[in-house]
Amino acid sequence: MKKLNAGAVSNLTLKRILVSVLVLTLTVFSLPQSPSVAADSKTRIPRALNDIPRPSELTLGLAQIQYRGYFADDTGWFSDERYGTSLILNSTTGASGMPFFDWYSNPEDWNKVEKSSWSWTGHFIPDVTGEWQFEIASDDASYMWLGNDAVTNYASSSAGALINNGGVHTERTASAKITLVKDQIYPLRIQYGNNGQAAVFKFRFKSPGVTQWQSDFTTLLWRASYGASSKACGNFGLSYSLSLELGYGDQGLAEFCKKNGADPATFKHNWINMAAKAKPQAPAIKDIKLTTSGLVIEVALGSVPVSSVYLLSPVLGFSNTAKLMGKISDNSATFLVPTSKLKKLTQVDFNIFSSNSNGTTSTNRKAVPVPVKPANTVKPSKKPTPPSSPTLICTKGDKTRPFAGKVCPPGWSK
Repeated sequence: MKKLNAGAVSNLTLKRILVSVLVLTLTVFSLPQSPSVAADSKTRIPRALNDIPRPSELTLGLAQIQYRGYFADDTGWFSDERYGTSLILNSTTGASGMPFFDWYSNPEDWNKVEKSSWSWTGHFIPDVTGEWQFEIASDDASYMWLGNDAVTNYASSSAGALINNGGVHTERTASAKITLVKDQIYPLRIQYGNNGQAAVFKFRFKSPGVTQWQSDFTTLLWRASYGASSKACGNFGLSYSLSLELGYGDQGLAEFCKKNGADPATFKHNWINMAAKAKPQAPAIKDIKLTTSGLVIEVALGSVPVSSVYLLSPVLGFSNTAKLMGKISDNSATFLVPTSKLKKLTQVDFNIFSSNSNGTTSTNRKAVPVPVKPANTVKPSKKPTPPSSPTLICTKGDKTRPFAGKVCPPGWSK
């Protein structure tokens, strides 16, 4: 933690403004004329809510509690008793995620957080499998737990914290990497405190394939819709009963919480049926082959239920008024283009559409080669070898030689 006088603040602020203007100017002149967020992978694009499987009681954002006083690296300091005696604010974050405190650039943040401690709890739902990176810049202490330690071990020790940025210090950044699985729900807990004077808290991430640090957590952070109570079996935005249902540990939890399923009215989590509410996935071509009956096209439909699939191809004679319907079997479909439709085509264009009550998706394929059935090749029959004439060894005086036939010529004898 660093004390600054008014003159230092003025000079520091002026320097930061000048640097920011210079960076902004260079950025404007260096940007491409037509930037593409998706193409350069610098920014994560949040997915649609309908694509996220989750219990129906989860809501976007985290539970956010501010307490009076500094927790001084005591991760068990945030107790129900403390909530009753030192509560300043009980609220939630926005859907985009965590607040930023930065006294250096916004001195008003000092009044918000000086000599106070904050707790954020809820669940993290990744939208892609792979290595995720998280970082916290803080002045003073901050911690982050993700997974089982966010439920069971956080209060007794900071050893299991994914990010440990403890102690009284000036702005300092700590980061960590962890492999996460898409759509798996991870319990999340973050603690931060300011012991006085300058206050900073910044929480950011990098998802797999994204090159720049992100502060927009839209569709990643979720909270349970009830507060801390023995009946709810949760800690504000973090649902212990959901964590138990997902297979996380129960160490340190109340016996009531451990009896997962004992009270259906409390413990049953109604999961949103994503498949029933989702449009079909785009059909994917698995195989194209030529048979004696015609051209067979095999298509993978994905995991979302599909009511119908059809193929359109003007060159083959299939249009909106004369569709070629596919035969659905589980998560696949098969189309048969009769031989008569192929004529002497060597390649074809076609669109395949997959539909259900929530919409239609399609796959467009152009210049698809039509497999050629190899012609039957008949090996020429071998001409029979004429039988060889019998030979006979004959002698005449001191001479010996073979003769064709069965009888030696006159003057020769066997």
